[in-house]
Amino acid sequence: INVRRAGNSRPSVIQEIEIDLMKLKPILITCALAVLCSCAETGTHSSKFRPAESFTEFIGLDILNLQNEKLGTVKYITADLENARLVEVLVTPSGDPGRTLAVAPRALTLDSARHVMRLNMSKAKFDAAPEFDTSDFAGSSQRGPVARVNRYFGLEPWFFTEGQTVQKDAKILRLGYVQTTDQLRRLTIQNSKGEYIGKVGALRMDLPKGQIIHVVVVTGAMASARSVVQARALRFNEAKDGLILEDTKSDVAGE
Repeated sequence: INVRRAGNSRPSVIQEIEIDLMKLKPILITCALAVLCSCAETGTHSSKFRPAESFTEFIGLDILNLQNEKLGTVKYITADLENARLVEVLVTPSGDPGRTLAVAPRALTLDSARHVMRLNMSKAKFDAAPEFDTSDFAGSSQRGPVARVNRYFGLEPWFFTEGQTVQKDAKILRLGYVQTTDQLRRLTIQNSKGEYIGKVGALRMDLPKGQIIHVVVVTGAMASARSVVQARALRFNEAKDGLILEDTKSDVAGE
């Protein structure tokens, strides 16, 4: 900006503002870098909505039925990491923030144009869906309650249920330890010898299929090094506060 001076008058207001902005430039650059690093670490993409590769952008999305009635808002997503499965979508119903309803992930579809989820169900039936007791997360995540949620939305459970007859050679999963996707983020990963490998940086998941596609493992400072591993390659430690991968750090670096 070119500013004319009258004689030896003091700098104009525009010049003073320009000087202040120059002082702010390093701060603004630092803030911008911090935001970029944060987005890279969490796997969030605020400007993109990719149905087959989404993570935290699902949280907070509205759920609408085919008549464009708002049914609720996504609160949490629960997952059985060791089986690479999404278990339930926990929803705050529209107009009733004190309740939490459970929805089978495979019952939902993604409307990329509207940036919402769709559920083919009337509002009255949705409001009568099974409730999730947030004060008893473990109890509400057992196979009995989860199976009831799947059947309410017209789906058969993908895991073995009590009393089910299974052929001897049939491959069927047993529901494992369930946590929210937010809890799974940042869990540390070690190998079987107790050596630190990294931490969970993000989960890539296909919500309509109810599956975790892969786990992004952050192995360097400031998310500088990343590797991709299959969820079924991981298992929880005995305390359920960390994960074990049967690989060395150099093995993971090659993934």
